[in-house]
Amino acid sequence: MHNPNNSCCFLVTIFLFFSYAVVTGANKGIGFEICRQLASKGIVVVLTSRNEKRGLESVQKLKESGLSDFVVFHQLDVADINSIASLADFIKSQYGKLDILVWLKPSFFNALDFLFFFKNSNLNFYSIFYLIKTLYYI
Repeated sequence: MHNPNNSCCFLVTIFLFFSYAVVTGANKGIGFEICRQLASKGIVVVLTSRNEKRGLESVQKLKESGLSDFVVFHQLDVADINSIASLADFIKSQYGKLDILVWLKPSFFNALDFLFFFKNSNLNFYSIFYLIKTLYYI
């Protein structure tokens, strides 16, 4: 008799085996942990950070914990269109697709200054929209 639970697990396994993810601002905190969790499930994770040194150090920590086949670094400043385009070119040439995008807000946001920040900074709606649009069409 067919067991629907077995089919579900099989589909999830196939999805995870061929999955690629980008996590923005992932050199510390929750972003780092998201990278660790995704990579531990067999998902290839592109850990991104504005600061290249900190990003590479974070990737090294993940590699030392046995995730070397699943984590790579790419510099990304979400407020810089050229940086976004560079990431998109990297993903397209290395993997050919992107399955998961985790955009994390900067850690200095809180509920009260969220809209003020977007109105008065380089990191605005259009930067985030461009990031999502560019990576979606890979």
